Amino acid sequence: MNITDFIGTLGYMGLTGAFILCAALIVLCVFLHFRRPQGLEALAAWLAYAQTMLLGLAVLALGVLLQMGAYQYQVVFNAVENAMTPLERLGGLWSAQASSLLFFSFLLSAAVSLSIRLARGSGAALVKTILLVLQTTLLFFILPDVFFANPFLKSWMLPAGEISYAVFPPESAALLLPKDGQGMNPSLRHIAMLLHPPTLYLGLIGFFIPYAFLLAALVKGGDPATWLRRLYPVVLVSWVMLTAGMFLGSWWAYTILGWGGYWGWDAVEISGLVPWLLSFGLIHSMRMQLRGHAFQRWTNAFTLAIVILTLFGILVTRSGILESVHAYSSGAMGPVLTVLILLHLCASLFLLAFRRGNFAKSATPKPANREERILKGFNGCLAALVLVSLFGQTLPLTSQLFGGASASFSIADYERWTALPFLLLIVLTALCPLADLLDSQPQRAGRVIAWLALLAAPVPVFLLLRFPLGLPAAAGFWAASFFLASWLLNFARECLLPVFSKKPFPLPRLGVNLIHIGLAVLALGILGTETLSGSYEGQLAAGSPIRVNDFEVNAGKFGSSLDASGNVVFEVPVSITHGNTVREVRPAVIHFTKLGTLYARPGLAAGWLQDAQVILEQTPRSAEETYPVRIAFYPLINWIWAGGALMILGGLMGFFRRKPR
Repeated sequence: MNITDFIGTLGYMGLTGAFILCAALIVLCVFLHFRRPQGLEALAAWLAYAQTMLLGLAVLALGVLLQMGAYQYQVVFNAVENAMTPLERLGGLWSAQASSLLFFSFLLSAAVSLSIRLARGSGAALVKTILLVLQTTLLFFILPDVFFANPFLKSWMLPAGEISYAVFPPESAALLLPKDGQGMNPSLRHIAMLLHPPTLYLGLIGFFIPYAFLLAALVKGGDPATWLRRLYPVVLVSWVMLTAGMFLGSWWAYTILGWGGYWGWDAVEISGLVPWLLSFGLIHSMRMQLRGHAFQRWTNAFTLAIVILTLFGILVTRSGILESVHAYSSGAMGPVLTVLILLHLCASLFLLAFRRGNFAKSATPKPANREERILKGFNGCLAALVLVSLFGQTLPLTSQLFGGASASFSIADYERWTALPFLLLIVLTALCPLADLLDSQPQRAGRVIAWLALLAAPVPVFLLLRFPLGLPAAAGFWAASFFLASWLLNFARECLLPVFSKKPFPLPRLGVNLIHIGLAVLALGILGTETLSGSYEGQLAAGSPIRVNDFEVNAGKFGSSLDASGNVVFEVPVSITHGNTVREVRPAVIHFTKLGTLYARPGLAAGWLQDAQVILEQTPRSAEETYPVRIAFYPLINWIWAGGALMILGGLMGFFRRKPR
């Protein structure tokens, strides 16, 4: 047995051992709900820790095989090739169905171990139910990896000349030892795509922890709010990671893929958007509930909805039931995840109905104030955005099921139906820092709101004069500018004034303000990109400049070359002149030799106020031919990335607070 065989066997044993422990833990937790022998609770905890270590061993083994280029393994052959760097090879841990399931299972098992630590002092009754919920979920992700899509399958040549994939050698089969691998799609080797899946996984899995605590509290029959303070940091970390994952994915799609934007309302994109939107509501509801306001029902609803809709999103991604450019190929995951979703949905609805009396027994909430009303309206807008997104996402499925013919929601339909709740959401968020003033001094608050509204008015007026902008879009720009002005005023009041008054710098409040300022900047970026962008489709010829909007675009001579992986790169240097600024971009069409596919890599001239993106529509046959191109302009798109960065930075600063305010 050589070193690669030993490492692969070690990984396989780790995965199989974790599956056995997972099944044993489920049986043990069920037994503990009826009997409580001394010491079995501690045994369950140690088995969960051992399970995490075994899955960690399997992930480590697969990572080593990827780095070594052990191409006899099917996952390694499909994910890496000799020309890839060690960092790019790391992406093989989540680039395929089998490897990503293993990585996801490891993170979920780590969440189980963390939950045991967080539940200390809560009583054995709570711990056994938390374990049962999370272990049952984990089983449904490990099971397909063990029996249907094992990441440690090797390639074997059968006597009849057929290729078979198995962990252990079939009878009379010879092991295939390729000198090089096929490698993942080169467009996936971008740093953003290498970071996007793990950050997204960490964010989504983090929300399974409060979900398990909530179900355990409902089973036990105690106050469902007992877990809030302990798990608030977990929710905040999960939100930060999920936010980072969302923005990394959008940045990758915009800078690497010639799709003409950062967001396409794709079914898989919506699967990430829905939990992200709900996470805003969960954080705000938890903060309000911890301050004594009546938000328990909102907290419960968001906690349950995030996990169930996350599982539905995974079903969309991994089963192929909805068409998506991001989805994995269909396989055994569809039926497995469908059963898991039904289990969670039935258990959640039953416990909510069975324990509905517990909500009334909770501590008497504070009288409703203006902030509470604003945030309940905020939650309602989030719910409306989620419902529209889910309706559009599932319309091809539901229309086929109930109408016999498949229908779909267009990008224009999404934008039309989300516009009003998005506008209301912006206005309500802008009013949040003024809520206390509205309660205590309504007349003064009215004057402040009027001044802020006037301060925001020049933005839509200027845009109406400068661009062919409709009134709904102008209203959106006014609302976003009002939102930004309101939170900048709050930033000055809460963060700058204490500094000038020689008081301690309020770092936690800085985090809250940065999150909301970032959200306002993000809103302006989305509005600018969606309402002010334009495009041109035509022909470019070397030495013959054309004018598009206020830009002069001039192409150089077409050339071709080979990259490090042996792919043919057809590239054209294009200079873009705007005023006195000249920027050169190099759009290209790349022929992936091993995959036999073409990929259009856009050339991007970035600027804080506007980006210009040049995409080659096809490759010319000679240097004298014209180049069919698409030139797109995206005003304020970099404000989207700036807003995301501010939100993530603000979320990280939230860890400096001892308790939510």
